[in-house]
Amino acid sequence: MLVESMSGTSSLERREVSDVISQWRRTQLPDARRFLDDHPEMKAAPSLMIDLAYEEFCLRVEAGERIDTEKFCGRFPTIRHSLERMLDVHHALGSKSRALPVEPAWPEPGTKWLDWDLIEPLGRGAFSRVFLAREPALGNREVVVKCSSGGPQEAFILGSLSHKRETIIKNSKLMKIKN
Repeated sequence: MLVESMSGTSSLERREVSDVISQWRRTQLPDARRFLDDHPEMKAAPSLMIDLAYEEFCLRVEAGERIDTEKFCGRFPTIRHSLERMLDVHHALGSKSRALPVEPAWPEPGTKWLDWDLIEPLGRGAFSRVFLAREPALGNREVVVKCSSGGPQEAFILGSLSHKRETIIKNSKLMKIKN
């Protein structure tokens, strides 16, 4: 799935968010609220705030925690509405998915994947990876590419949405990811 580049966020901010998420996965308990309180400059980047909150939610659920979605979203008042919608989609898609028996062989930064040159990772979840990439066929413009093992359902659902604050789906391609 291909989405528009995240305007308004610097490469440094994206890298910082990616680093903290990696730390959460390795050793630390996820706490997006504390990270945002410690880094007030991130309040100017709502998409990164949503990424952090969503990653915390996913990691806590993967660890077996039952989370009150309303209470969780209430911790992030400036992005609450967007986060609630994201979690609604998460729950809708999650109820239809099954655990993967084997970790897929995900594409790596520095490689070509389908029509895109993958530059750096921006995020990851149990069923997907997100990369900053270049699209050589269209003047090497920077784009965000989401590689998902869950099939085309998410792109179909998100592609049908129309709102000025929604992610714009520009393309969807299907490629089998090897297990």
